[in-house]
Amino acid sequence: MAEIIGIEENNELLARIKEIPTMKTLSDEEFAEMTKLSKICQYLPGEKIIKEKYFDNRIFFLISGKVEISKDNQQLEIIDRIGDTFGEMSVIQGLARSATIRALEETTCLTVDASFAERLRKNEKLNLLDKIFTEVLASRLRMTSEQYAGALQTINKLEKKCKIFSDLVDGLKELHKSQSSLIDKAEKNLENQ
Repeated sequence: MAEIIGIEENNELLARIKEIPTMKTLSDEEFAEMTKLSKICQYLPGEKIIKEKYFDNRIFFLISGKVEISKDNQQLEIIDRIGDTFGEMSVIQGLARSATIRALEETTCLTVDASFAERLRKNEKLNLLDKIFTEVLASRLRMTSEQYAGALQTINKLEKKCKIFSDLVDGLKELHKSQSSLIDKAEKNLENQ
C-alpha cells in the first residue's frame, strides 16, 4: 500500500512539483488549489499503482522513480521522466483503467483526485482539471508527433535497405541461374564423352 506524504509541509517536494512542465502553466492560485486536491504517494518496487480494468479518478505525475505500463501482462512502456503523467485517459473517458502501472523502483507520485476537482468545477470555482488535461494531452500529442516523424525516417531507411537486399537477391538468383546453366552444360559434355 502506498505511503502518503503531506504536501504542504514539504517545501522540497513543492519545489519539485512546481518544476513539472504541466504545473508551470498554473497560476499561483491554481497551483494552491491543485495541491488541495492532491497527495504525494510513495510506492515500493513491484507495487501496483493502477490496476487494469479497475475504476478510480486519480491522475498521476511522476516525481521520482520508474514505472512500467503493461496491458494483459505485456510491457508497453517504461516511464521515468519527472513530470510524466499517467492515468488521465480513463479519467477523461470515464472508463476502467486500460493498463496496469507498477513501480519498478521506489517511486514517488503526485496524485490528483479528479472527482474532487470535478465537483469544484461544477460550482464554477475551478477550471484546473481542464487546464491540466489540455496541457497533458498537448504534450502527449507533441511527443506522438515526434515519435511518428522518427518512425517515418526509420521506415524510409528500411525501405532503402529492403531495396538493396532485393537487388542482391535478384543478383544471386541470376548468378545461380547462370551457374546452373554452366553445370548443366558441363554434365551434358561429360555424358557425350
